[in-house]
Amino acid sequence: MIESGLFVIVDGVEQSGLMNWMIGQLTFVDFNNYGVFTTVTIILSNIVSNVPAILLLKFFLPSHDPSLWWTRMALFTTVAGNLTITDSFANLIVVETAKRNGIQIGFFDYFKVGFPLTVIITIVGFFLL
Repeated sequence: MIESGLFVIVDGVEQSGLMNWMIGQLTFVDFNNYGVFTTVTIILSNIVSNVPAILLLKFFLPSHDPSLWWTRMALFTTVAGNLTITDSFANLIVVETAKRNGIQIGFFDYFKVGFPLTVIITIVGFFLL
């Protein structure tokens, strides 16, 4: 339910012209810079979830070598879901299922693994792409 609400919000941002305004306000951000793009992708994916992040970030994709930039966005929006329990609905499903089976996985228990995993995969993916 929450994710479908995010789709409505993202569509509203696009339809209202707010997205065009945001693009105009973010001209100081160099989305052609791979490090900047990666960082923004991971941060935005953690704020609004990965699918709405993709719907917003598609406006900022550099025009050169589009297949590479789409691949980068796919990788880093997916990797961002590993950071915390709340970053992915799959994580929440696993934690809730474990809870029903008597296993508690706390936010910081997950974060101790999720944070380094996200950093390592991001660094490897950054250099492989």
